[in-house]
Amino acid sequence: MPFRYIHAFPLLLRQTLKHAQEEPEESSIEALQAMEEDAKRLKEEIVALKTEEKELRLALREGSAQVPLTEIKATVNKLEQEKADVLARLQKLNSGNIKPISAEERDRVNKEYATWQKTANARKKIRVELWKSIESNLEKKEAAELKEAWELDV
Repeated sequence: MPFRYIHAFPLLLRQTLKHAQEEPEESSIEALQAMEEDAKRLKEEIVALKTEEKELRLALREGSAQVPLTEIKATVNKLEQEKADVLARLQKLNSGNIKPISAEERDRVNKEYATWQKTANARKKIRVELWKSIESNLEKKEAAELKEAWELDV
């Protein structure tokens, strides 16, 4: 049996070579041409899109550098007002009517401020805990009305 297959091999080889040498079918040639045209079209689209992207990036950079005139005017007016305030304060200081405070006085005031700040924080904590206690015994609607009436910011 294997001997028969060996003799059939040259015949099979000739048929394959003959088939390979034949002209390809027209439909496959047309398909290849269509694919080539699509590839060319897509390459052109890519080039066009990249050019558009560059233009848009440039326009974005230029647009971000521009500030509206109204915004500039508002900023200038604000800065002029700040300048006038600073100059007025400087004039008061230069007039000699105001005397500087000593380092001891400043330390005393800072310590007193820190004491009052601690007291205020402790009272705030007490106020929050007290409100939570009150709120837990009331309905939501009642609690909201009471909070609004007392003008609480808890």
